[in-house]
Amino acid sequence: IGNITQSLKDNGLYDNTIIIFIGDNGGDIPGFGPPPRDPPPFGCGNNYPLRGFKGTNWDGGVRTPGFIHSPMLGTQGVVSHEMIHITDWLPTLYKLAGASQEDVDALGIDGINQGNLILDGEKRQKKKL
Repeated sequence: IGNITQSLKDNGLYDNTIIIFIGDNGGDIPGFGPPPRDPPPFGCGNNYPLRGFKGTNWDGGVRTPGFIHSPMLGTQGVVSHEMIHITDWLPTLYKLAGASQEDVDALGIDGINQGNLILDGEKRQKKKL
């Protein structure tokens, strides 16, 4: 992470960048990963204390940690235990990059701008399906 950040700074890109690290889903557990079933790197996950694993709908299969960093965000140290759905990332990043909410709404997609959650730790915005 340090090398990426330093490279962005060295090339004058840091001040206009949002760095995001997220997982795609829970870890594989022995006997349930893609073939081959058990040899590393497959089947080495541990989602404890969460129930489930990659490919399931339990927390161990869908919940992952992540972090966001940018000098553009203006806040530091915000910790949230709220969830952001994959469909929320595009409208959220669009808004954080400077688009108006009207522009975000014009995308016509299912995702919801979660910028206030990222900036201020507010509760996530929800939408009934």
